[in-house]
Amino acid sequence: MKKSTKRSIRLISAITAAVAAAVLLSTAVKADIFIDNGIIYDSDTGCCSDPSDGSYYDPGAGLYYDGTDHMWYNTFTGRYAYSPYVDYTHLYDVEYAAGFTFDNPTFAVDNMTYVNYSLINGKIIQIRYSNSAGDEVIIRKGSGKSDVSGDDTIYNTVVNETVNDTDVRMKGFDGLWYLAVWSKGGYSYSVKSNTPLTLSEMECLISEIV
Repeated sequence: MKKSTKRSIRLISAITAAVAAAVLLSTAVKADIFIDNGIIYDSDTGCCSDPSDGSYYDPGAGLYYDGTDHMWYNTFTGRYAYSPYVDYTHLYDVEYAAGFTFDNPTFAVDNMTYVNYSLINGKIIQIRYSNSAGDEVIIRKGSGKSDVSGDDTIYNTVVNETVNDTDVRMKGFDGLWYLAVWSKGGYSYSVKSNTPLTLSEMECLISEIV
């Protein structure tokens, strides 16, 4: 075999090995960086943080949030990722994008000054109510029967209640309630409050939705 032919074979082998290594590296990089209720998550590390100052960096997790509400950078993988949240100005806009309607409460949240409408991953409507005192109520609706709350808090009290002929599971601490989840008509719902609600307050809020 000629020397030039041998060199060509070695070159082709080296290129093939380099391509294979690149493919292997690219397939190994599968980290997902996303945000839920202001909390940043990295699927590889499980790291999360609340970026209260508008930016965030954890060198251990290699995660950087640039404060734009829509962009994160993973320093380990060198990848950017966008938020799964898309904000809308009006309820009818997010309903149109989701393909279903949302019966939002009015009376039970009349002390809330601000309302934010979002669509999560193109399939879950979220309405966030808040006021200047820091009170916040988040209501979600998505198709199917899976829990759409995104809340994995371990509560010490869980009860099942019936509200407007609908079975609702409420969760909280010591008789005060922070979370309610239920399914009805092919959709799943959740109500989450950052301040404790009495049973009657939670039921009043739910009754305006179911």
